Amino acid sequence: MAFRRPSSRAPISLRTLVALCILPVVLALFVGAAVVAVLVTAMSHDADALIPWAIGVAMILACPAALWIAPNLMLEQESRPPRQHGRFLVLIRDDGFHIGC
Repeated sequence: MAFRRPSSRAPISLRTLVALCILPVVLALFVGAAVVAVLVTAMSHDADALIPWAIGVAMILACPAALWIAPNLMLEQESRPPRQHGRFLVLIRDDGFHIGC
């Protein structure tokens, strides 16, 4: 029988998990905005040098932004009323095709 050593690490908080889930979306938004900002402005002639910097700054700013957005998403989930199962409107056509709403 193998004994497990107690973990010395603290569990990851729910806020951090939610932030990690939304981080790719926030990162994509920030990188896209940064690249568009470089290409649209007068700095587009230096785009080869500035786009990597813009991506780096976007990556640095996306992490705190995701941590800032995460509590708002958790509040929205907690304030919703519980779902009621079993109340679906089903429309059935003559050919047997049905649409659930």
